Amino acid sequence: MGVSFLAPALLAGLLAAALPIVVHLMHRRRAKILPIATLRFLRMVPARTIRRRRLEEYLLLAARMALFVALALGVSRPVLTGAEAAGGATCAVLLIDDSYSMEAREKGVTRFQAAVEAGLRALRTLRAGDRAAILNASDPGGETPTTDLAALRRRLGAARPSLVSADLLAAGAKAMEILREAPEPNRELLLVTDFQLSAVKALAERLPSDPRDAGIRVLAVDVGAPAPANLTVVSARAGEVALAGEPQRVTAEIKNHGPAGVATRVSLTIGDERIEDRPLSIAAGETARVAFTARVETPGAEAGRITIVPDDLPADDVRWFTVPVLSRVPVLLVNGDPSPLSWQDEAFFLRAALSPEEMGAEKVRSPFNLKVVTTDALADEDLRPFRAVVLANVASLPPRAAAALRAFVRGGGGALFFGGSRVRPDEWNRDFPPDPAEGLLPAVLSPPPQLGTDPDEVILLGETDRAHPLFEGLPPEALADLARVHARRALGADPAPAGGRVVSRLSSGAPFLLEKASGRGRVLLFTVTADADWGNLPLRPLFLPLLHRALLLLAGGEPGAADRLVGETAKIPAAAGASAPPEVTDPRGEVTRPAGEGMELSTAPLLVPGIWRVKGSGAGDYLFAVNPDPREGDLTRADPALLAERFGPDRFSVVRTLPEFEARLSRDREGRPLWPFLLAGALLLLLFEGWFANRISVARADRKAAGEAPR
Repeated sequence: MGVSFLAPALLAGLLAAALPIVVHLMHRRRAKILPIATLRFLRMVPARTIRRRRLEEYLLLAARMALFVALALGVSRPVLTGAEAAGGATCAVLLIDDSYSMEAREKGVTRFQAAVEAGLRALRTLRAGDRAAILNASDPGGETPTTDLAALRRRLGAARPSLVSADLLAAGAKAMEILREAPEPNRELLLVTDFQLSAVKALAERLPSDPRDAGIRVLAVDVGAPAPANLTVVSARAGEVALAGEPQRVTAEIKNHGPAGVATRVSLTIGDERIEDRPLSIAAGETARVAFTARVETPGAEAGRITIVPDDLPADDVRWFTVPVLSRVPVLLVNGDPSPLSWQDEAFFLRAALSPEEMGAEKVRSPFNLKVVTTDALADEDLRPFRAVVLANVASLPPRAAAALRAFVRGGGGALFFGGSRVRPDEWNRDFPPDPAEGLLPAVLSPPPQLGTDPDEVILLGETDRAHPLFEGLPPEALADLARVHARRALGADPAPAGGRVVSRLSSGAPFLLEKASGRGRVLLFTVTADADWGNLPLRPLFLPLLHRALLLLAGGEPGAADRLVGETAKIPAAAGASAPPEVTDPRGEVTRPAGEGMELSTAPLLVPGIWRVKGSGAGDYLFAVNPDPREGDLTRADPALLAERFGPDRFSVVRTLPEFEARLSRDREGRPLWPFLLAGALLLLLFEGWFANRISVARADRKAAGEAPR
């Protein structure tokens, strides 16, 4: 602890403490020397009386001197502080949490509005010559401190919250970097946030420390509610491509982040038509799943949205999604082992399931428009008209065909692989190297291992993810048929190096069905054959609905692969030979063109939620949705002790009201004021001096009247 003076020049007033001494010396009486013949007529003055008079005079003199000292110290404004920088210049970094959770409204005021008011008050407390900087959690940027406080106030007054998720870690690191380099003796980080757990926890646990942090004070303003509640539309999607005139399943998930159950209404809108609206009750902390059935009559890309009744945080009460609507799904089937005998042909069962008209079935309308080619003809085939490619027992692909297939899937198409005796795993692994991010195959392939002890033994299907879109909603009889599927042989498949996921396994543990997202598309791989050579899958009733589900899923691309969160960028495939980049139109109608080199271009950060439209890309014209990050809708609060532990309790404090904020800023910068106590002490000394001087005068008068004083 130390004492500093905000007006040290006024300490010169301490010289006034000498005035009582000067006055005392000037008015002190000198004894006169008189010749006296005899002393017998003089009364004896008691020594005790003389000593009392002298003590009274010294006390009165001390009181008068203390009065002047207290006045001089009081007007020089002393403060008690533990900081060496009290009263010096200040460099303040104002870190504003501008994520969409700050749009939550309480008592008619949003958290962001409260944050702006706190920031304006903080800027008004700074003095001329002080420097400040404003950082937004959504985009810290390259901000540097400035002395133009008026410009900062104008900028803060015009600020608006962002729909980007808060990144207090990046913004906090930038703020500490600025303050570490600041030459001002007072350095302070002013954090204004709603103390959302996800953001504060990352800041507290991962913010790098530095020895220069010791002199930086951190003051947090808590603008959040003590018991936050909110409903969030977490997801909304159509699980597969829609067929014109056919029922389409749309699912949504709504999360209740609050401490009590909530009743709301959920509605589905496709295009401009509201399809259905229904009530929904969600228990505290639970997630409710809602399934709708929609029917779109006209082919083309459609936009949809799931909405709930607006609450105090409306930004996450709507979720956009897209769904392609086709009259029939164009599918290309690559037959790796054709035969003049139809029942021995590798594509026999696939043809029967996908194009029953060719097989003589009457009054059956397939949802697929099937074209069959051989492996050699694939290199000359244009894949753009198709939505999915099926490769059945294909040995390997010519280099040009392999490149075309990679581009097809990354652009949003789907690929379905079946194993077989003609498949050359080494060549597939060579043509499609394993890579979790960029690779095509969901596994590294190897020749069929021995599944059991007996070569003729069959291995039943084992563990299957029934919540996967392939199996979800299948009729009970189809799901029951899973227990009857078996295999005699299967390709070896290791998903770990390729980043694939096993959807179904044989009871031996060997993968049976795998999947992987690649770019905007999806790949499925059956390790068994599409005919009955390696198992009985094509002979089971499950085969038809499972194959249809697989191709509809692939035709729709990877759900959400093209969709983005607010603040992200999107990869747009360039059209070969195009003279200009594709056009990207945001929900407001503003058109931009992505930048980049090669066949994949990048947009600027996507800041507007809703449906975006792409025209003239390498994948044709399509739509994609942009939504806020649903995790931001979880308003669960963090304990301020997390930040106190990170910065240290001696440097960190948190306030919850604006008057408390201003008072704390003043105290931290100038110290705890002592002058009110000194001025109050001066007043008491003045009263004491008057009372004591009067008491001495009365006492002396009384003694004189009693004859104690000398004549």
